[in-house]
Amino acid sequence: MATTMRPVRTEADQEELEGLAAQIWGEYWPALIGEAQTRYMVEQFQSLGAIRRDMAEHAYEYWFVMDGDGRTCGYTGGHVEPETNRFFISKIYLKASERGRHLASDVVAHYVALCRERGLDAMYLTVNKHNELGIRCYRGHGFEVIDAVETSIGEGFVMDDYIMEKRVPQLAPDARLIVMDIDSTLINEEVIDLLGDEAGAGEQVAAITERAMRGELDFRGALEERVGLLANLDAGVFDRAYARVTFTPGARELVAEAHRRGWRVGVVSGGFHEVADRIVAAADIDFCLANRLEVVDGRLTGRLASDVITKQRKLEALERWAAELGIPMERTVAMGDGANDIPMILAAGTGIAFCAKPKTRAAAPHAIDERNLMLALDVIDCKDENA
Repeated sequence: MATTMRPVRTEADQEELEGLAAQIWGEYWPALIGEAQTRYMVEQFQSLGAIRRDMAEHAYEYWFVMDGDGRTCGYTGGHVEPETNRFFISKIYLKASERGRHLASDVVAHYVALCRERGLDAMYLTVNKHNELGIRCYRGHGFEVIDAVETSIGEGFVMDDYIMEKRVPQLAPDARLIVMDIDSTLINEEVIDLLGDEAGAGEQVAAITERAMRGELDFRGALEERVGLLANLDAGVFDRAYARVTFTPGARELVAEAHRRGWRVGVVSGGFHEVADRIVAAADIDFCLANRLEVVDGRLTGRLASDVITKQRKLEALERWAAELGIPMERTVAMGDGANDIPMILAAGTGIAFCAKPKTRAAAPHAIDERNLMLALDVIDCKDENA
């Protein structure tokens, strides 16, 4: 995990935290709760006096969120509630310039590890009901809404929040994490090709996809080119594309058997959440990372609404989910068919090229050439027997 948490310990740290809090709140919160309430809440809950009070009287802990280059990207903090055996996360705040880098995922992994270390059952937080970005982020990391509260904070101001909770995963010592590609692995189709058909550019999109998956094109540029061809499609195209999706033989059975064994399953995709989320729900998959398409006034703009999911991002997702679950990398499994799956296949304890392009098949330690995902269990179990 490239992200690190630097503890707030000294008075100088506390002063730095006060300045960072004022910056981040000023960037984001006025649009949600107004300038006046933002100023009031910063003074009441983010000022130097409030930080010192929380740390001294309520055993709050704070950390600066640092990226791999040592830059301060945000902060987080909270405290243990002994009466509920949960950790209350009062803050996960990132600078506007650092959002979209999946730093929050590493923060959540930090809290999962902390809860395990301290024997805590769960973590929870409050999030403004109108903070759609925050709610979506927390849902994506396993938090669920368990209640809604309105809290008067003085001066006529009210916090209108959801309470969201994440149970700390309790896994067997021999648990595994399986992470696989979606397009042409979990499902038989390439979703972007289905969308290209709807745009009347199916052959052109499919040709670019094929070359990108073979590693002949830069994936980022190839994706942006294909997405550009989807401009002006209506948002109903996601329903029509999903209706054409078919699961690879053995896909649902593999997920079900993994869950029966107490394992977890994730998917990483250069495709799009707008379709991937439906696939994930249908297959009961635990984690998902994919691109997002920009939609304005009910139509695709031909642009992405997120950072591109590159081969490096796929690898980082594998590592992040494993860290969050407390599963060592040697007990992870990665499968895919394209060149952008190679880094995660090589990093996993068991890396499998599934009906893959030549470059991917040549790089992978294991290969399955029949379209039956249940065969992955043979590879995994055989490796365990020979360990």
